[in-house]
Amino acid sequence: RRVEFKVKDGLKIKYKNVKFFLLKYDMLSYYDIKKNPLETLILLLEKRHLNPTVLNLKKMFENDFFLLEEIPDVVIVFNSPLSGSRVYKGVRIFFVRKGEKISLQG
Repeated sequence: RRVEFKVKDGLKIKYKNVKFFLLKYDMLSYYDIKKNPLETLILLLEKRHLNPTVLNLKKMFENDFFLLEEIPDVVIVFNSPLSGSRVYKGVRIFFVRKGEKISLQG
């Protein structure tokens, strides 16, 4: 079944007990991702925060969308200049180019 989403920066979805986090590649641009975007994302997952830059102090005290109370089962980074996937500690990570499709079956 084909599903399309329009996402500003990120989206959390739970489908059939699988937790997804969709993240726009631009959100990683605050970090030194040129060396290794995958390692940067893994570091952020380990810190349980996918956007730890504090641009607005008020946001620090509100419900922070990018703070991960639970680690997702699948992280999809879209609009990425690179393509590929990896499993890290049970988390499937996908980097998807603009217009590219991925299959989550199997």
